[in-house]
Amino acid sequence: MPSDRMSGKAKRDYRRPGPLITYSLFEDLVPFDVFDRMKYEQHVQLLPKWREKLGDDYICREWGLTGYGFKVVLETLGLSSHKSKSTIQ
Repeated sequence: MPSDRMSGKAKRDYRRPGPLITYSLFEDLVPFDVFDRMKYEQHVQLLPKWREKLGDDYICREWGLTGYGFKVVLETLGLSSHKSKSTIQ
């Protein structure tokens, strides 16, 4: 073992746990059917983050929605339709 040649203090420092790293399960865009099954609170929390990160055009393309369909989703959730990188017409 590498720790066999270390002093006591060095062994303790070597065996200490590192920093805790957490990941969000929904950091990346999920398919629309998965999104549709989520709770309202998750919709309102995740969609604005994805819009800022990915843009409306990318989300529409990935979900297979038209611009009008995406606007309907935004209106249903009470989100503004002009708050992202790209514009939907």
